[in-house]
Amino acid sequence: MQRNELLRQQRLKRNWRLIDIAEQIGSTVVTVQRWERGVQQPGLYYRARLCALFSLSAEELGLAKPDLPLDLHLHHGTVQPVPVASPEDKSLWTVPYTRNAHFIGRDDLFIRIEQGFALLEAHPTCQTPSVQSLALTGLSGIGKTQIAIEYAYRVCGQGQSPHVLWINAANEGTILTSFVTIAHLLSMDLTPYERKPDALVADVLCCVEQKCEPWLMIIDNADNLELIQAYLPHSGNGRLLLTTQVTAVGMLALPIEVDCMEVEDGIRFLLHRARRLDTASPDEVAAARQIVLTLGQFPLALDQAGAYIEETGCSIATYLRLYQDHHQTLLARRGNAFTNHPNPVATTWSFSFQCLEQRNPAAAQLLRLSAFLSPHPLPEEFIRQGAAYWPSALQQAIMDPLAYNQLFQDLLAFSLVKRLSSNRLISVHHLVQVMQIDQMGAAERYEWAKQIIRAMHTLFPRDSTDMVTRSHCLRYLGQVEAYTILMQQQHLEAAEILAWASSHLAAHELYHIAEPLMRKAFSIREQRAGLLHPDTIQSLSDLAFLYTQQGKERDVRMLYEHLVRAWKGTGGSPHRTIVDMHIHINALFAHTNSGLTQEHQERLTRFLTSASWHEPQAQHNVEVESDTMCIVRKLRAQGVSIREIARRVGIARNTVRKYVRTESPSTTGRSPRQSVLDPYKSQIRTWIAEDGACTRKELFIRLKAMGYTGSLSTLNAFVHYMQCVEGDTVHSLPRATSSAFLPSCK
Repeated sequence: MQRNELLRQQRLKRNWRLIDIAEQIGSTVVTVQRWERGVQQPGLYYRARLCALFSLSAEELGLAKPDLPLDLHLHHGTVQPVPVASPEDKSLWTVPYTRNAHFIGRDDLFIRIEQGFALLEAHPTCQTPSVQSLALTGLSGIGKTQIAIEYAYRVCGQGQSPHVLWINAANEGTILTSFVTIAHLLSMDLTPYERKPDALVADVLCCVEQKCEPWLMIIDNADNLELIQAYLPHSGNGRLLLTTQVTAVGMLALPIEVDCMEVEDGIRFLLHRARRLDTASPDEVAAARQIVLTLGQFPLALDQAGAYIEETGCSIATYLRLYQDHHQTLLARRGNAFTNHPNPVATTWSFSFQCLEQRNPAAAQLLRLSAFLSPHPLPEEFIRQGAAYWPSALQQAIMDPLAYNQLFQDLLAFSLVKRLSSNRLISVHHLVQVMQIDQMGAAERYEWAKQIIRAMHTLFPRDSTDMVTRSHCLRYLGQVEAYTILMQQQHLEAAEILAWASSHLAAHELYHIAEPLMRKAFSIREQRAGLLHPDTIQSLSDLAFLYTQQGKERDVRMLYEHLVRAWKGTGGSPHRTIVDMHIHINALFAHTNSGLTQEHQERLTRFLTSASWHEPQAQHNVEVESDTMCIVRKLRAQGVSIREIARRVGIARNTVRKYVRTESPSTTGRSPRQSVLDPYKSQIRTWIAEDGACTRKELFIRLKAMGYTGSLSTLNAFVHYMQCVEGDTVHSLPRATSSAFLPSCK
């Protein structure tokens, strides 16, 4: 056999080595050397690869003999017939799925597909293969396969492509199975190919490329781009449509990103899938809208929801309630109906999560970090500047620019995130976040939450009046607001972040957004530190300001009364910070149209600086215990049962028994101090007897006019004593409903 000097000359002309060609086409040096020596001829597959590599025809490379008929080819040194389909052959159809009866919407994507093919037809040199190639990219379960199926049925029905071929590229085995299916339709004898799968693929591709009629080849699940390149046609009157999770497809195809459904399309799809489209009431449509928004308009999740509603017969509102409490179970349930996508969301993404963990543990950590943040775009600077709080693997990757970009390359390989490089923002779908959090244990969730809060605590600009930091802080405000529920489970650190966020929002006059954040900060501080703590009072004052800016005067008054009730209940506590409370009360009233008069301020200051605020707490406790014991012993002497005494006085039954047995309360050797109310008790009885409708506040005002220097709490205790001991004679005496220290300002 003659040497192939043409092939050798073309190689030397390009200054290529044998190994360079072997690596480019996936062969070996020995095989390429045999081709050049003429010991053997390359098969159809490698002939096509060589032609593509050199950009020359087979004749120019010396790979075809002119005396051979067009339907014959030298294969491994022997002449073998190659089945060539004639125009009279029937149309080829290997799509393994029936048309989806529930397919709705996506018209914009079909327009983009046609526009993409038109663009490639006008500029054929912009791709490595000469066949027009598009790639539908996106997250698993986003609907890429369903769009490809619908497109196949549309182009076949409209006569655009008589031949539609489907290749399942999940792995090499499924690819070969798909080619065997096509070979059967081409009436090929498979016996010669039993040990030569590459030859079978090459011959099938050759037959497809020689088809005169337009054809469409769909490569589904093409997530391994390196694997599928050996199975793609390189010429012919056809089009390629790939579906892949990989965002960066390079020169292989023109990418078209598949995003979530539009809200209205999602509602129609859910109702149609649940068999409720024609019978849905306005309330059901509203519930369906809420489900669509809750599921992030994600097609596979909506399909699962519709299948559950159809199979169980439950209402749409019922499913929405069930999802709130059992979303893990529902996301893992696919249903009994036959579908083109058998796996549920939970199973589909679990595989992607596992692959990501094996490929790049630091990228998996970044995905877990993003699960606790807002699904809306997150500033990358938060990830980089908060590196000190992240796990060590993620820290090291962030510090290395190449490793940092590798994080996103691996995440984008599964379309688990979107990266907006121009604005340095990233976003993650809400359901991906839900799945990530569900896969964590309680301890891991707490650790992530704690570290994120610490990072926010450090990075969040604290000076809300600094104009330079305002634009910077607004990038974080959405993140703080997004996980306030998470931060509520933490301690005072979370409240501080919320308070800062609220102050920044208030500085931008976004009072309606700032209010719930400050309300949560106030609630956390009240629970953790107490209402009378200075930070809690400050939050209360700030909240009152936000209420006032929105015209909520009634809420301001309720805050004031809440504070005052707690102030009354201290009963003379020596808490030093209590002295500063009059400042905040003044601030509360300053937010309203009415303020404190000079007389009210003098009374308030006199009361706060009086000796009653600085008496030992132990002495106060002795007095209270003495009064309670007297009430208990007197009621017991009247024959009242222990259970009834406990109910009236508000103490435990064992405490009642102890007081009954005890001769006198422990006073640490000192006699009880005379009450400041003793000189007025007879007058109080007279007022109550004359006017049973008199409130305790009115009694308090009258006593103050007579020179009484005590508190309303002391008066309340005496009235309570009268109610318990003397029965119904004063039982209906109402409590005061406004300030403990000041008359109502109206």
